[in-house]
Amino acid sequence: MDRFKPATLGLAALVAGAIAITALMAMPSDASVLIQHSVTGFFMAVFFLVGPLAHLTGAVFGLMALGRPNDNRLLGLAGIVVNGASLAAGVFMLWAMASTIGAFT
Repeated sequence: MDRFKPATLGLAALVAGAIAITALMAMPSDASVLIQHSVTGFFMAVFFLVGPLAHLTGAVFGLMALGRPNDNRLLGLAGIVVNGASLAAGVFMLWAMASTIGAFT
């Protein structure tokens, strides 16, 4: 496996997140409903599908680095910790959002 694939995956996830946030923040308030729904759908796809998949893949790459003899075990462990913490933060945010459903009605 090429050494730069995990780094490329992380960079692609970061760029996709930055594009999604920028598009959502830069959207004018008088944009058409189609544009509003498209940008919101892209934002949700990035943060609820692509981001968790990228972190899960990064955690798997970290586990693979622990088992390979010529990979850096410290970087593999760091990848597991960072990606695991990101996944845990995402699950916590989903739980927090779900627990407030109906609180404001």
